Amino acid sequence: MLAASSVVDEFKAGKGGVEITLFVPMDGAFNDLPGNVRLQSLPADKKSVVLKFHVLYSYYPLGSFESIVNLVQPTLATKDNGASSFTLNISRVNRSVAIDTRIIQASVTQTVFDQNHVAIFGVSKVLLPREIFGKDSAGVILIPLVRVTPVRMVTSINGL
Repeated sequence: MLAASSVVDEFKAGKGGVEITLFVPMDGAFNDLPGNVRLQSLPADKKSVVLKFHVLYSYYPLGSFESIVNLVQPTLATKDNGASSFTLNISRVNRSVAIDTRIIQASVTQTVFDQNHVAIFGVSKVLLPREIFGKDSAGVILIPLVRVTPVRMVTSINGL
């Protein structure tokens, strides 16, 4: 999925001094995806948006999340799609950092990397943007439920 997007190229094109915070889903997060979500089936442009949704264009060390009450944060996807779209709600819940996408709630599980104004945190779930995976959106590949009604066999027609 990363190779199909332009996210890596976008970071490489940065001219140093970039401050970012990344939320990286841990391996088990992919096993917990809802059954109707097919990330690999998304077109490349939507894959890119999903990846950018995991990136804040500001540096937040874990300690800075300690004092927040509720922080609505724009993501790198917000930059491309408009001010009120693709935001993450970040808050403290029971002494841990919670991330709410309005579809799923994830938590920060570990600090992977934190130095030189780059913070990378492991998260418990893949962050699914509601703009792509919300109700009636094109990003969700729905698996239709088929109801089978038994058919009664007719052995004779009017006594024939």
